[in-house]
Amino acid sequence: MMMPGWWYITSATSFLDRLAHVPDTIALAPKITCPVLAIRGDLEDVHRYPAEEFQAACGQHCHVEIIPHCDHFYNQREDAVIQVVGDWLQKHI
Repeated sequence: MMMPGWWYITSATSFLDRLAHVPDTIALAPKITCPVLAIRGDLEDVHRYPAEEFQAACGQHCHVEIIPHCDHFYNQREDAVIQVVGDWLQKHI
């Protein structure tokens, strides 16, 4: 069956398994104690990829970077992503 809003096809069994077993990242965020970098493209759906909500739930150790002019696949924005990740790693390692 086609999954609305998704690019792939799945079986009914896989779909139900996904609903039952995919963890709620927002609910689990307060349990994370290590530094976190959350990256989202500004063209991505904020409700589907809630980096800011994750940051609020995670606490002070989560940094969010929104890449301008960027879709979910970071097409043509690879250099910006490399820069953000490299800068974050330099700060945290």
